[in-house]
Amino acid sequence: MKPKLHVVTYGKDDKPSVRHRVIGGLDYFRHYFEVTWSPSFSDERIYSLGKGDVLLVQKRIPKLLWTWWTSRRLGAKVVYDFDDAMWTSALGDSFARRWRTSLRVRSIVHRADLVTAANAYLADWARNNGSDPLIIPMSVELSSVAEPAKTSGPILFGWGGHPQSQYLLQSISPALQRFFSSRSDCRFVVMSGKQPDLPFEFDWWPFDAENEDRFFSSIDVGLVPSTRSDFDRGKSPIKILQHFANARPVITDGVGATRELVDPSTGWLVDGTGDLSAGWEEALVAAAMDAEGRQSRGKAGRRRIEERHSKDNVFKTLTAALVALSEERT
Repeated sequence: MKPKLHVVTYGKDDKPSVRHRVIGGLDYFRHYFEVTWSPSFSDERIYSLGKGDVLLVQKRIPKLLWTWWTSRRLGAKVVYDFDDAMWTSALGDSFARRWRTSLRVRSIVHRADLVTAANAYLADWARNNGSDPLIIPMSVELSSVAEPAKTSGPILFGWGGHPQSQYLLQSISPALQRFFSSRSDCRFVVMSGKQPDLPFEFDWWPFDAENEDRFFSSIDVGLVPSTRSDFDRGKSPIKILQHFANARPVITDGVGATRELVDPSTGWLVDGTGDLSAGWEEALVAAAMDAEGRQSRGKAGRRRIEERHSKDNVFKTLTAALVALSEERT
């Protein structure tokens, strides 16, 4: 009889992190476990777990008493997975809320039987808080063949993101306006659920999940601006992975975990310590002038995905860790 694995995710499967860290692995898990899944803690199946079973909590922040009760009384092994700097809070939260959130995350990281983190930045934080984390990178679905970027015609720069993230695009709008107004050989393309308000001409693709790969493969360089906040330092941006999966380089001003993905071999890094707008314009010009560099960086990004972030590699590693954990109690 297979042991049970109950997965509690950070919402439903319309959330990218849920898809890329958990849902994509369910078929792998089912080879070894009787798998159930819930987008919240309010599920009675949690309380049916016993010795040799596993509870995988993805990025949820349970209350301290629940964490203690589960880890000490339930009998199941508890795995905590996170891909964001969950110990930080959004700007404007009260001190009390930030303190409480941080305490809860530190508690489950310290008490969980296994902690899985999306990158080295998050793993270092977990290690400093009493855990021995396993790095499980963000996964991405790979098409069988990534078409190389074109070497003729207009150079297409692209940004894809949720309407709520368009403020990131607005933050580099002055640099984009100066660049695209002076370059007749370059165009800007956006895929989002809402058309952004930008002061220059661009092409807009309404968001369509079925057309995401077509969008990413149609452009030549992806743009991934960041807030450079403490929270963003822990992110492994999925959009970067999608660009790389389609053999496209990126320009980013991201810090922290973003720098684990992007370096001079896979893209252009904007130095955010000086004039950010000028830095972005300089990187845009460099990418536009270097057709060979766009191709070589795109190929290097694709190799990085194949080696570390392919769905098959990621979920085989995670499944093996879950099986080993389960066998510790049988």
